[in-house]
Amino acid sequence: RRPHRAHQGDRGRPHQAAGEPPEAYAGRILATPGALLVKEADLGHNADPRRLAVLDEPTRRRLTEKYARMRALLGLEEEPGLIRTPP
Repeated sequence: RRPHRAHQGDRGRPHQAAGEPPEAYAGRILATPGALLVKEADLGHNADPRRLAVLDEPTRRRLTEKYARMRALLGLEEEPGLIRTPP
């Protein structure tokens, strides 16, 4: 069996490894060209109110807080759905 590449997903985009602190994951995203734009879109999709509406309240609250924390760690606007123009 091949060893699992925990830190890189398809096309070399970072994926969070099991047990990896969010701060370390955010640091890898910021260090990978193009990854911030991809992660911003991913967070916006995950935080879509239509998707969250089908979850129970504790799960919805937990995920909303998780996504907001990652957005803050990445220096993204508070409001999901605002697409930044890369520098």
